[in-house]
Amino acid sequence: MSGIEMLAYVGPGLGAGTLALLIGFAGSIMLALFAVIWYPVRRAMRAVRSSFAGNQSTTVLRSGGVSERKTVETVEQ
Repeated sequence: MSGIEMLAYVGPGLGAGTLALLIGFAGSIMLALFAVIWYPVRRAMRAVRSSFAGNQSTTVLRSGGVSERKTVETVEQ
């Protein structure tokens, strides 16, 4: 066998490593897209849901996340 033919050999370790690398890379891309798309949508859904629920909290949307400011209700006796 010449050296050229031996360099073309892909053993089970190299094949499994390559497959794991491709699956990991594709998974990280899908996870990044999920985070970029899903979390702003979830934040907006929470804001809409809290406004329809009629509760007394005000949801403030910021780039860092959702924070709620509770309003104080006075009870007259």
